[in-house]
Amino acid sequence: MKKIVFLHTDFRIYWPARINNLFSYLTSLGFDLQVIEISGLGSNYHFAKNPKQADFWECLFPDKSLQDLDPTEIRKAVLKRLEEIKPHVLITGAIAFPSGATGVYYANKNQIPLIVFDDAKLEDVKRNLFVNWVKKQLYSGVDAIFCPALGWESTFNFFGFGQERLFYGVDVVDNDFFMNNKDVSENSPVISKNYFLNVGRQVEKKNLLMLLTAYHQLTQKNENVPDLVLVGDGPKRQELEGYIKKHQMKNVQLLPFFPQDTIREIYKNAKAFVLPSSFGETWGLVINEAMASGLPVIVSNKVGCAGTLVQNEVNGFVFDVASKDSLVKAMQHFIMLNEDQTREMSDSSRNIIKDWGLDRFNEGMISAITFVTQTPKRKISFSGKLIANFWLGRYNAL
Repeated sequence: MKKIVFLHTDFRIYWPARINNLFSYLTSLGFDLQVIEISGLGSNYHFAKNPKQADFWECLFPDKSLQDLDPTEIRKAVLKRLEEIKPHVLITGAIAFPSGATGVYYANKNQIPLIVFDDAKLEDVKRNLFVNWVKKQLYSGVDAIFCPALGWESTFNFFGFGQERLFYGVDVVDNDFFMNNKDVSENSPVISKNYFLNVGRQVEKKNLLMLLTAYHQLTQKNENVPDLVLVGDGPKRQELEGYIKKHQMKNVQLLPFFPQDTIREIYKNAKAFVLPSSFGETWGLVINEAMASGLPVIVSNKVGCAGTLVQNEVNGFVFDVASKDSLVKAMQHFIMLNEDQTREMSDSSRNIIKDWGLDRFNEGMISAITFVTQTPKRKISFSGKLIANFWLGRYNAL
């Protein structure tokens, strides 16, 4: 029985459904999956409960965040566990993180296949020529990439991967959870219904101040505009509160993060979802959730999934993030739709997203595993081998 280790910084919010489903799938095919999570605290999704760990799932530092750990301590603990398990295939997060950095080192030292999952495009992160060169050297020791969709092909071609080494489907959610919302209770924390909705961390890249200013402009020029509900928290929260108070925006409601059951209620009662991110939104999994909930979506052209999941004027609108008026126009276009047109957009969201569930994740992953186990391991470059000895990875919680 081939042993597969799935290693990453932490597995919160979107990951438990993926991993548990993958475990059942791989077990049925005769594989032994072991999951290693480095830290139990911190992460971008610190508000999410730690998943209840099964026998195949362990956390090396359950009471610490990655920021509290020394990189050498992480590498030592990960290598010790890998040496005990002795996997036949290793799957890790991006090589910028400690999981990927250690994965490159271990896989090439022990000559086992390495699959890296990553959803960042080349243009998402500004790097100089030297950093890109370093990444290419490290990537030479990676056997396959598990990324979101065909739109990521040019990025990984740049880093030295042919089409045959690219596999798709990493960015999925548990569609059934959000689609099966007919029996969801009506005890929602939102005081209205049929609102514009945004869910997410309130940080710079989410561009929520632009959303507020565009929404304010929309309400000044139109009557019967749906309320706006922002769910989340973060360093920009106070700035958002200040803008709302200054402009007396009584039809805007700010709510904290909630458990997924409550979030599902909030999606169910919304009219459309808006994601105005200005940079660094490598995919935007809230769009998956919103579409599975049957919501039309309004997204910026900087949201990673925009070119894959959003069909302009079919299930939503894509606007130019450089222009606030573009966002105002998209929202105005939406509120001018009649009920039949809105329903058609809602149905289109469900139809598009139905092919982006947990089965897609399983199929992409088993395709990658099959490929790397039937293909000779790539030979890491001399420079890559040297760099892998010293690069320990880093983590940015924003």
